[in-house]
Amino acid sequence: MSDKKAYEEKQRAKLAEWRAEIDKLKAKAEQANAEMKIEYN
Repeated sequence: MSDKKAYEEKQRAKLAEWRAEIDKLKAKAEQANAEMKIEYN
């Protein structure tokens, strides 16, 4: 595998990690929002 291909694969893996982390944080924010609505009502 060339250095360029290895670098591209590494960056794709990093992006996939970041996307998963973003999804996790979005879910956490939505849960907190729902909890605050319940507490408010």
